[in-house]
Amino acid sequence: MGIAGRDAKCKFVTEELGFDACVSHLSPTLSADLAAVCQAGVDVYFENVGAKVFEAVLPLFNQAARMIICGLIAHYGDADGGIDRRAALMKLGEPIFKARHVRVGNLSVSEFAAQHDEMLAYVAPLVNAGKIKYREDIRQGLENIPTAFAERPDSA
Repeated sequence: MGIAGRDAKCKFVTEELGFDACVSHLSPTLSADLAAVCQAGVDVYFENVGAKVFEAVLPLFNQAARMIICGLIAHYGDADGGIDRRAALMKLGEPIFKARHVRVGNLSVSEFAAQHDEMLAYVAPLVNAGKIKYREDIRQGLENIPTAFAERPDSA
């Protein structure tokens, strides 16, 4: 199950990446949409956004679910830089985390830096076989950075 933005990206998630379903975080009915496609609840959640996406996932956690926090991108532009957002997220989720024994952990790439070569040896054949897919948007020149970040492509 995936969560993306615009229709083109949701289509990419299901048709190209092979997810069973994808809901849009832009939907005014995000919580209901997510509940409809996660009728059996959520066992594993990769938290990279925060805000309303987290709030929609929270009531769907199953007993002994796991949540990995990689980032809270919805808060990166906050006045405080999102510094206290993890604590706020944990406080909001605490009743459900405790009642359902949800394990919460952090993902930091630096923790896995020593395994970089091993990861490449494992992943490269999967990429070459088309079992792992990705999409890149490469721009040339530092002068293009502001435009690239300001764009709102159909796939966002």
